[in-house]
Amino acid sequence: MHSPVSSSLSALVSAILNQISVSEYIYKFHLSIDRALAIHFRRLGDRKSESFVARITLVKGVPFYGFHVGYRFYLKIYMLSPLVMSRLVRC
Repeated sequence: MHSPVSSSLSALVSAILNQISVSEYIYKFHLSIDRALAIHFRRLGDRKSESFVARITLVKGVPFYGFHVGYRFYLKIYMLSPLVMSRLVRC
């Protein structure tokens, strides 16, 4: 059994890789996370306070749950503040 977030992100990454380059997708995903959290915290006017994501990297790993052969690609999200991660999960 996969966690819903990692499964949907993995499927989304593999679907979008055919349409645009990986770096463009990661950049757009980075901006959308920053925008969603800025809306959540009501900080849309100030550019400095809108930044929540430090970086997003594409990593290769074996899924945690179940029996899997081979690797899958995942996006690893680094936040500027670890306290924001729980808010990101709820957004």
